[in-house]
Amino acid sequence: MIQARQSSHSRHFLEQASAFTDAPRRAGEALDAGDYTDALAQAERLGLAAEQLRQAILRDALDAGADWWEVARLLAVHPQQAFETCAHLTDHPGTPAQQRPGCAVVLTAGLAAAHDMLGDYGIDIQDLDPGHSLHAEPGVRRVRAAADLTGGDVWITVTISGDFEGAQGDPALGVDAIGQWTSVVTDPVELDWVKEMLELNAEADEEAAVSGPVRGPADAGRAGPAVLPR
Repeated sequence: MIQARQSSHSRHFLEQASAFTDAPRRAGEALDAGDYTDALAQAERLGLAAEQLRQAILRDALDAGADWWEVARLLAVHPQQAFETCAHLTDHPGTPAQQRPGCAVVLTAGLAAAHDMLGDYGIDIQDLDPGHSLHAEPGVRRVRAAADLTGGDVWITVTISGDFEGAQGDPALGVDAIGQWTSVVTDPVELDWVKEMLELNAEADEEAAVSGPVRGPADAGRAGPAVLPR
């Protein structure tokens, strides 16, 4: 919970900001004189003051102990987006994944035409529910936006942070994938299905390694990923 403080960045800013009363008055005078250029300049001045006030309020929240989830709630964005947007406002320690390790995930993205989506990279993000918070994760949105612009197909996978060991689980960026980064879900409950799927797929891989390929039709010995109803 955010604890209010008597001394605040926003209070100090409000005491010093004449733009909130001066800019509308000057804009009105400019309009009366037909000077639309100056009227717009006053509007820009007011907008800049409003943004500075917004940042001062967020700085107060961070100084009062808000974590990136609380800032995300204030801004109605994903916690990783809150971090990327507001980290410069404070010396607030830690990324979202460091603040709440139980919500941390590793995301990997690749070009469908150039990179193989290996099981070691995790679960296909498309298998998650449409309302899952990772669909709003800023890195995911950037990758999808870039794909929409270029017309290329991309894949994105998700796994639990710390599960990467070995060459396949640690892709060479630009060779095996276009990107890999650590982020978070908004609630650890969102990872329950991902964890179950990863465990089932790991068991399937172990069974396939022990039993070896099955003689018979061409695809009789191919074991796909385990499927768990949600």
